[in-house]
Amino acid sequence: MATPKPIPTEANANLVREEVLRDLVTNTNEDKIRKTMAHFYSCEAGRSDILGTIRAFTQCVYSGTTPSAQILSIVAERFNLYLEGNGNRTLDQACNLAPKQRIGHPIIARNKNARLNQLCTEMWGLRELASRNGERLSIERAAAKVIERFDLKESEDTLKKFYIDNKIQDILDAAERIIQKKA
Repeated sequence: MATPKPIPTEANANLVREEVLRDLVTNTNEDKIRKTMAHFYSCEAGRSDILGTIRAFTQCVYSGTTPSAQILSIVAERFNLYLEGNGNRTLDQACNLAPKQRIGHPIIARNKNARLNQLCTEMWGLRELASRNGERLSIERAAAKVIERFDLKESEDTLKKFYIDNKIQDILDAAERIIQKKA
């Protein structure tokens, strides 16, 4: 396995300075929310999770937010490793992605988890709306509503287990508190 060439210290320092300056610019509340969510996801990315880093990179760009210096550095290092391979290294090899028994390519498992995360985010939204209306909506009922709304094949149990195991309620409640502070 080849090691990516690290971003020079001075270049990384410049990226961090630009990131700080961008954060000082006044934005509308909607922009703040979008940037906060993109930043929230990008904080979860790291060198050991290249797919998470690539996903965070694309989420930032598609939300109109420049990715963090850390994400830019990691993506640049991996693309540089790929380019330095002169056609002898695939992008999968540069990113240390190899198919795994029972799940195949790591992107397959990542996409399944991303889909379940989206569905569970929808469940959280339904529960939050019910709570704001003074009602209580169970995780099971929220799962049933999402399954019905999107005509899904997943079971309520699958969605409930993913929701609980991945602490969706806690994570999105914390994200909402951060957004409320910045708004």
